[in-house]
Amino acid sequence: MHLRGLLTEAEVAELEVVYDQFLNREIEVPGKDCCDMVGDYGREHDGYSIVNVMLPRRHHPVWQGNVLERRSLQATA
Repeated sequence: MHLRGLLTEAEVAELEVVYDQFLNREIEVPGKDCCDMVGDYGREHDGYSIVNVMLPRRHHPVWQGNVLERRSLQATA
């Protein structure tokens, strides 16, 4: 789904910074919250080619209530 105008380009750029930190492993994603869809889940954390960032607010609590989260809730109201 494409929701035109949900976020500005600047807001998307701000969100990308945090996602890049996840992908660069600057924000730790422990345990089984790793998934890159290319192998089994029994591998060590370093064995994943990328880190699943589907639960960013769990692993980066300061991100709870970020602009995407707030706007998404407004759009569904």
